[in-house]
Amino acid sequence: MKTFLKWFVLIFLLLFLGLWIAIKVFSEKMPEVNPTTAADELAVKMMNVLGKEGWDTLAFLQWSFKDRHHYLWNKQENAAIIKWKDKKVIMNLNDQSGRAWIKDKELLGQDKDPILKTAWKYWCNDSFWMFAPFKLMDPGTIRTLVDISNKGSKGLMVTYQSGGVTPGDSYLWILNENNEPTGIKMWASILPLKGLYFSWENWLTLPEGVRLSTSHHSKFVSNKITNVKSGKYSLEFGYDIDWFQ
Repeated sequence: MKTFLKWFVLIFLLLFLGLWIAIKVFSEKMPEVNPTTAADELAVKMMNVLGKEGWDTLAFLQWSFKDRHHYLWNKQENAAIIKWKDKKVIMNLNDQSGRAWIKDKELLGQDKDPILKTAWKYWCNDSFWMFAPFKLMDPGTIRTLVDISNKGSKGLMVTYQSGGVTPGDSYLWILNENNEPTGIKMWASILPLKGLYFSWENWLTLPEGVRLSTSHHSKFVSNKITNVKSGKYSLEFGYDIDWFQ
């Protein structure tokens, strides 16, 4: 038994060491943050190519992340219905307050706090994959032009100094000659591998003229978005009452 434990501990340590070495070897150094007016102008061009005018007037947006987390966002009021497994939350995204249910039972008082906290974490992650290109000019962000080796491509790094769950993260957008994003490199606190690349592909266009990417692939994981739909009223999405009222 002691011999087995020794081998188990040794194998665990070797795997841990191998993982640590891989992270060190394959991680990329983050480009230096250097905000400029030119970077701001490129961010505006990128958003305009993707339909910023339609985005500004968008009323409701529905989507599912990995077919696990399901959202209906009231964009104008910045509130959302968030559902996963047997849980449902209606949240004011400005202050993370709201109501929560498990199955059909509403939670009251402090009982709902853990569910609200989880819903907020899901929202911060999943909404990024849904519409991050329209968050380039959010309050608390700064933008940096980055030289990249890909011919005909441009680099635009956005650093989030505040907001969300993990402020301080930086994201390097890779843009083609038409200022369309083709992928993103991430320096995020939740990711041990720094500079991890995700593709930005499988685009769809909403009736409002907004373009959204629904597939994001890296060497290790893929994020798929489905069930995307926009509308003017919440009742267009299969609800019998207006929960936002």
